[in-house]
Amino acid sequence: MDHSIIHKESGPDATFMLQDYEQARTDFTWDRARSRLSGLPGGGLNIGYEAVDRHLAAGHGRREALRCTAADDTVTHLTYAELGSLTGRFANVLTALGVGRQERVFTLLGRCPELYATVLGTLRSARVLCPLFSARGVRRPAHGSGGHGAAPLHQRHDRYPRASSMGRPTSRPAPP
Repeated sequence: MDHSIIHKESGPDATFMLQDYEQARTDFTWDRARSRLSGLPGGGLNIGYEAVDRHLAAGHGRREALRCTAADDTVTHLTYAELGSLTGRFANVLTALGVGRQERVFTLLGRCPELYATVLGTLRSARVLCPLFSARGVRRPAHGSGGHGAAPLHQRHDRYPRASSMGRPTSRPAPP
């Protein structure tokens, strides 16, 4: 499969954050990097908020947040408003399943819009993301099984059907 280079579109709203890489490297300081973060409205810092919600708060909901190209070259565009809705829905599902703050959430997804919604929804809701990778085949995660407080596994059954038969529920198990 031959992939073409995706170029950013120019226009009146097109401002590029990194104009000169070498200059940015030379001038970099952690204090300057921290000053570019919005922070949560009540104080604190959350990467899910920084990646999505601060753009919504600034009125940029209609701007493109993600562009995903599938293996069949299908392109999906998500705005900050759409991504915010998806991440919020996923965070609400975790809450409904009884997954508490700082608990682990496993994910077995390829590079698709659901991956980004899962990652950002997990982080936005103060849970711990544990990504699994299928490069070596789908196996039950040793650190997420047994009596170690296993958390939900979010996966796509059409892409990883074997994960469904690992004896691992995709929803929160009942407490002992």
